[in-house]
Amino acid sequence: MEKMDYQIVFSWPKSLGGYAWVYSPGNPPGTRAPDSHPSDEDLIDMANPPLLVEKDYSQEMVMYTPFEDMTLFAKFADIDGTPESFVEWADNYGMLTDGDGEEHLIHDHDEGLSFMLPAESWDTWFKEHRDLSFAVMVWELARNRDTERLGKIIRWFDGNSKIEVYYIKKASLDEFDAGKFSDDAYLKEHTFGKTVLFDKKIYTGSPKHIYRYPDVIRPALSFVKKIINRKTQDYPLHVVCQFDDLDEQKKLRKHFRPTSLLSVMWHQFYLVVAGEESIRRCAICGKWENMKDYRSDWTKHKGCAANERMKRLRENKAVNDGQGTPAERF
Repeated sequence: MEKMDYQIVFSWPKSLGGYAWVYSPGNPPGTRAPDSHPSDEDLIDMANPPLLVEKDYSQEMVMYTPFEDMTLFAKFADIDGTPESFVEWADNYGMLTDGDGEEHLIHDHDEGLSFMLPAESWDTWFKEHRDLSFAVMVWELARNRDTERLGKIIRWFDGNSKIEVYYIKKASLDEFDAGKFSDDAYLKEHTFGKTVLFDKKIYTGSPKHIYRYPDVIRPALSFVKKIINRKTQDYPLHVVCQFDDLDEQKKLRKHFRPTSLLSVMWHQFYLVVAGEESIRRCAICGKWENMKDYRSDWTKHKGCAANERMKRLRENKAVNDGQGTPAERF
């Protein structure tokens, strides 16, 4: 049988009117508005957390193709996770799903109508960003072979018969004190849970058949694989076979259709981890770039490199003109 071609066919809507956080009816008195900069814990523990909805539902929706930007998942992982950053993301790329089951009651007084508008809760945005951001961080540390930082996340203990993964907040990683694993209050402040990656009590073989102490790279990549598998089940791609109408031979093609923007981003992450796609950070600006149109030795954007050269020329000129010393440049 002839092998079928396949392609990913997917477009996603975003509102030209933008998005905003609102509270659903019945919100408890005294609850702060999202624009008052509440903490993550304040928002996620609310009995009635804010919902993200279209700011102006009278505006039209436009469609775009997320897979044209293979760095989309990494860009989402890089945002700071504040209510404002989520609104900015939604304005540029739309909501994460078709609505996570939440709805917001809209009263159109001009038209005399009331209807329910699809919405997404703060819980969804907070947790999905947190999960993807952490997974991308672990993958990037493993790719860079940063064993020092991974050593804080991947913990071997109990005679090397057990491995745990600690979900350390990105902002806390560099300052995290691995000597305080037994301090519950410290862990609550700097982590958001843990998972057992390997336990000899459950696995009958030797840990060396899977992991070799004190390696943290392989356990890290194993964790990334596990979370990708779980998330792609939660947000799957549908496979649809159809004939290509533009092909005179009516060749049957296999189309992958994501179910949401989250489905797109987790599948993009899978493609990069599996080596089917490649992305890299610019060494100067730190932004992600799709390596498809670059040589394998690419390290920085041309514009960033040019700006860096101009900066050094200005600094050298200032030194030569007696306006500074080499030491003052650092």
